[in-house]
Amino acid sequence: MKALSVTQPWASLVIAGVRNIIGKPYTTDYRGTVLIVANSQTKELDSDEEYPAEWDMRISYAIETGSVESYDKMPLGAVLGYATLVDVIESSDEEPINIWDDGLQYQWKLENPVRFDYPILGAKARGKLFDIASFVEGNLPHGSLSVISTPSITDGVMSLTISEDALSGILETEAQGKDLFFWLEDLPEFRFMLYSDPDRKILKPISTIELSAQNATNKSETTIPTQRFEVSRYAPTPLLDDDGALVTMTNLNGDEVNYPTISFVLKCRNK
Repeated sequence: MKALSVTQPWASLVIAGVRNIIGKPYTTDYRGTVLIVANSQTKELDSDEEYPAEWDMRISYAIETGSVESYDKMPLGAVLGYATLVDVIESSDEEPINIWDDGLQYQWKLENPVRFDYPILGAKARGKLFDIASFVEGNLPHGSLSVISTPSITDGVMSLTISEDALSGILETEAQGKDLFFWLEDLPEFRFMLYSDPDRKILKPISTIELSAQNATNKSETTIPTQRFEVSRYAPTPLLDDDGALVTMTNLNGDEVNYPTISFVLKCRNK
């Protein structure tokens, strides 16, 4: 079966359905199912190299919601699942394909990613598109179609799935009798769900937050039941550093923008 070697964190982001194109310096005539293999390399995104704000926001959101693992838990040398290679598009500096266009000559477009229940470790990635004889299409390990966790609001209750680590941290803070703080990236594609008037930044009424946990490596493995918290207050909030200065990042247009979030204060249930 055909396989594609992808560096982390991009491999996890592809198999989670967050990133749908991968840049390569070469093309292929092949179209169809490809295994997504996380090779032994990791791109250090927390280095001094700058990345577009649009990338950082979506990567942070994917980790916080348990759609992908935290950087230190992303598997290496593993087959994560498979996706459908539907097209290879030659990149253009004038018209990026989408926000994930990294400028490499050929952008491989991937759709319908399926994550295996467990990563298959011990895979040896090779250059270009290669074959792994031990995987046969139609007889693959069990997996599930990847779906990004998105917030929903019904009758004042916002429901969201977050990472197991994030929910554990909230519960640990609550056990100390402290107020709880929760932040949500203000992604443009979610604004119609969260705002009654996106242009004026007017949020829909939210009185309760319902948080469910998920494990990015295995969606069925979590021991934390769904938690409901009463909301004290919430508002769109600019992100500030420790000195109170605005945190700005460079977006795809080269403009300096603030990193937008929605901040929630949740009532401690132990008080």
